[in-house]
Amino acid sequence: MSAPVLSPAGRAAGDGTPNGSAGGVRPAAAYRTVLRLHRRGLRFLAALVALAAAFVIGVYLWWRFASDRDECRDGRSAPGYDTECWQNTFGYINAESWYTMLGNEPRLWLLLPVLLAVLFAAGPLVARELESGTYRMAWTQSQSPASWLTARLVVGGAVAAGTSVVGTLLYRLVWETHGDLQAMWDEDGVFHALGPVLTAYALLAVALGALAGLLVRRVLMAMSLGLLATGVVLVAMRQVRFGLWPTVSQEWQGRQGPPIPDHSSLVDSGMLTASGDRKPSDFCMSDIHHQHSEYLKCLADNSVTGGWIEYHPPTHFWPLQLVETGVVLALTAVVVFAAHRVLRRVAP
Repeated sequence: MSAPVLSPAGRAAGDGTPNGSAGGVRPAAAYRTVLRLHRRGLRFLAALVALAAAFVIGVYLWWRFASDRDECRDGRSAPGYDTECWQNTFGYINAESWYTMLGNEPRLWLLLPVLLAVLFAAGPLVARELESGTYRMAWTQSQSPASWLTARLVVGGAVAAGTSVVGTLLYRLVWETHGDLQAMWDEDGVFHALGPVLTAYALLAVALGALAGLLVRRVLMAMSLGLLATGVVLVAMRQVRFGLWPTVSQEWQGRQGPPIPDHSSLVDSGMLTASGDRKPSDFCMSDIHHQHSEYLKCLADNSVTGGWIEYHPPTHFWPLQLVETGVVLALTAVVVFAAHRVLRRVAP
């Protein structure tokens, strides 16, 4: 009997399994293959995450248990305002400055897992194998193109999700224990790092990186394209984020509006006319060069009697988080589907 001939899909003619074997390659074996091929990169990522975690926890312990933390609790000024007190609490002040920096620089927490995810998926996971041609052996001797891509998406997604979850836990440690950070929950970076949306963006980055690798099949070009696509999505979502959940709206008559909850996120505000029409806040300031008399005349001519405001109170944090997470995960599913469609053109 003649030897079976490989079909374009990498299967033996007349046999429904890869390589003409009885059972083909099991999914677990495909995942182990990915882990073995990229063990050095994965070890580097694990070491980087462990180092970041050790640094954050170390700074927290230094800040929390500084030996001179309570040196100025005798009625004198707070550290930094009294010279003697500052000298007595020098170590604690240093620790607090480092800890405050960690809390007020949330973009680091956003960029680390997302950028690493897209670079890893676009470069080593997909584009490098397509560029070098090593994928041909896997497709013709061990697994189908679909299982090849799925294994890389699963491994890359697991690594990205683990990294982002660690990042979220570390940032929440800083956020919940410091108590006096300048960053607000609605700021770009803070919003991502405090909840599950960071994990969703990391998974999306893996999918975008894989799609970029399939499209261009060159490591550097794929990494650049993946970064660009991820950045476009982040910017676009920032523009629509606070429209994903209904805002709280208030109107008032007179010059002073009612107070809003502390730490609320202002979405929009403006002026209210006697007829109930809403005008933007700069309605009477566009063409008068900020002259007070003309400004007052504009208000009177347009019957401005009050104001309006739309905002998100702090209680809207979790609804906004969950809605954006769902949107990003849905987009991730679309990108994964697109990657498998592109794979059909790449497969021999």
